[in-house]
Amino acid sequence: MKKSELKERKHSLEFFYGHIEISKLSLLQKLNQENSNKRALMKIKSTNEKLIKTVGKKWLNRYIDYYVADKKLPKFYILVEPSSGDKIAEIGMKRLEEFVKNEIVSDSFVVTVGQRTSEMVSKYNLRVVENFETNDLDKDTSKFSEKISSLIEVGINNNVFGYVEIIVAEINSRTKELVRQKLFPFGEAGDLDKATKDLNQKVDQDGINVEPEIENESLEIKKAREYIEIMEAIDLTKNKWSPDIANFYALFAKSMMKSSIYELQIIRRIESLTLELALLNDKQNKIEEQLSDVTKAFNRIRKEETTLQGLILHAAFENRKKKKADDESIYNKYRSFARDLAKGGN
Repeated sequence: MKKSELKERKHSLEFFYGHIEISKLSLLQKLNQENSNKRALMKIKSTNEKLIKTVGKKWLNRYIDYYVADKKLPKFYILVEPSSGDKIAEIGMKRLEEFVKNEIVSDSFVVTVGQRTSEMVSKYNLRVVENFETNDLDKDTSKFSEKISSLIEVGINNNVFGYVEIIVAEINSRTKELVRQKLFPFGEAGDLDKATKDLNQKVDQDGINVEPEIENESLEIKKAREYIEIMEAIDLTKNKWSPDIANFYALFAKSMMKSSIYELQIIRRIESLTLELALLNDKQNKIEEQLSDVTKAFNRIRKEETTLQGLILHAAFENRKKKKADDESIYNKYRSFARDLAKGGN
């Protein structure tokens, strides 16, 4: 490849490298924002679960089966197809089918989201409650979460099932397993504290987690802290009156389930952004390798040109030196000849 072609190739690679760098920064902003949203939501979730547990113990002990996870009851699964149709999505669908085949028993209740999931589930003897379109979840999460939480509320109140989980045919980049979100039973606060431990971080330019600066705490986290302070200030031990606590419990539990569906969507966006960032890093590394090779080739040609120029200059200098020596020799001959003529004349 000629020097001009290498130079053009080098500039082109440098441009694409810089363009990817800008794209990475944009992705990192979105990724850190979604992580901030998730941290805020999980902090609120932890507080809500503490409150609902306290309410249950104080007022609902007489309801032995009230929102209790009975392991003898069937399970309820919401199965979601991947949002994309690439090779990674196909891996997710295969993993989901393996789970359906090996883990979900025949008396389980199932809701499917997406045509591919619906077709896959139809091959097995499962009790399908309803089939949703992918857009029902992705485009109108509010409406979808209302429908699902209402189904769960009816099922739990009538002891139809005792466990609810959403499973998405997408791979969690951290665990390398399917993306999953338990909606019921509600988790213990300790479980959430453990789950949020790795979320109290931000992502740097290379996709590596770094500790966030306290002074740069996001608006979402600040709002979450304000909410938590209000909720934790409630002292139920001082309340002697008996409110319509059963209705409050049901509504609060339903809102927590809906919140978990929103959390799931945030998790999916985080996974999607993480994958995009990994792909950009891979592209950038390949461009960096190409740029290194082109730069070496370009520098080699420059070195060869410099060496050639040096040889030419050296040859020119030697020729000039030789010419000068020849000129001096001729001059000396003529001078000697002239002197001899002058002596002869005398």
